[in-house]
Amino acid sequence: MNIQEITTKDILSRTNLPIGDYAVYLVIVNRSQRIKHISEHMLTFYGLVVGAIAFLAYLLIDGTPVLQGIDTTSDMLNLIGLAVFPTMIAMLTIALSTRLIGPTKTSVLGAFEPVTAILVGTLVFGEPLTVNILAGIVICIAAVLFMILSEK
Repeated sequence: MNIQEITTKDILSRTNLPIGDYAVYLVIVNRSQRIKHISEHMLTFYGLVVGAIAFLAYLLIDGTPVLQGIDTTSDMLNLIGLAVFPTMIAMLTIALSTRLIGPTKTSVLGAFEPVTAILVGTLVFGEPLTVNILAGIVICIAAVLFMILSEK
């Protein structure tokens, strides 16, 4: 599939399942009596294993080679770096925060992730800050404020 063949349906079908899985994960981590005794490290490990199995199953069904686009040692090291830092650490901190402050507050704080990414991109990498991006930041902050104020 090349870039011209990607449709809105493709994008929605490939993003809605992970979003739903994330929501279910947040609730299960906090509410399930069966996994309350499992450490956050093991919970993170299990979550990553299930995600890897689902990803590999998708690749096999789609017929995409597993290492397509990974041609050099540098590519492989970058892939490993992406697996370790933003993925494993994020999963571990989500498991910890869900247990400590609950799924609702964790997801509300998660709304600041795009704002953080935008600030890093703008301040560190010199990416442009457009009106649309500023509008998105305002929406994120308004959503968080609305959640905080509606709990009182």
